[in-house]
Amino acid sequence: LEKSSLEYRFTHDRVREASHNIIPVDIRAQFHFDLGILLFSTTRGQELGEDAFAIADLINRGMQSPSSKLPAPNEDIADFFVLVATKALERADHVAGLSYLKLTRLFLPQDHWLNHYYLSIRLYCLLANA
Repeated sequence: LEKSSLEYRFTHDRVREASHNIIPVDIRAQFHFDLGILLFSTTRGQELGEDAFAIADLINRGMQSPSSKLPAPNEDIADFFVLVATKALERADHVAGLSYLKLTRLFLPQDHWLNHYYLSIRLYCLLANA
């Protein structure tokens, strides 16, 4: 690993691939999900720029496994996905934006229209436009 300012990068793609292949296939999705949640938690409140997409993609990748279970409702993560989806839609990346918006719904509780009204309005307005 090389340290470049505040980020770490693998020195070569083969090293990255090898480290990824060490993780057993049956737990890779959960690993991606847990890593994405950890990165989200440690960077909360910071301006993430492009890193927001990397974090959202890790969580998304973890949710794509057939064995993945529904996440616990979390308004902060739902709000994060709305923010990332908005950035994607502003770049005219409607496929990614729609994917992030669909994930947003998974992090909202059943009664989100009662307790998270403004977040729900933003989500469904963005869904209608995507």
